[in-house]
Amino acid sequence: ATKIYDIENTSVKLQLWDTPGEMDMLTVTRSDFRHAQSIVVAYDSCVPASLDNAMNWVKEIDRFCGRPLPIKLLLGCKSDKKSKSSVSKEKAEEIASKMGMIYAECSAEDGTNVDATFRKLAIKCMDRAREKKESDGIPRKGSGSEDSCCTIS
Repeated sequence: ATKIYDIENTSVKLQLWDTPGEMDMLTVTRSDFRHAQSIVVAYDSCVPASLDNAMNWVKEIDRFCGRPLPIKLLLGCKSDKKSKSSVSKEKAEEIASKMGMIYAECSAEDGTNVDATFRKLAIKCMDRAREKKESDGIPRKGSGSEDSCCTIS
């Protein structure tokens, strides 16, 4: 999926790819995230083992991604199921902070916080792209470079 956000009069294009979450798919998925500039690691907030599995993925991302490491977002899904949630927001936020990640919660079922979460990611991508531009220039749309986290035009 592709989503374009207007951030401070700048178009930021996120291209989203869904990869399998099973560890036996790791060899296939490594090539998917090797050049990624941002990564969303989602877990089911109603299943504690899901957060543990997500953290295993984060370790693999840190191990196999190029440098600089991508912007990482830990995403707690099913925020609409608070009464069934087994993973507290505070615990997940603490883990995300320790892992150098952004944290957000959303509900795909009722749409709560979905757009705001990806807007937040787009802002982080834009900030990183601006930092890169200030330090050594940023590739522009159509440059063919894989070094930018998003398309800025």
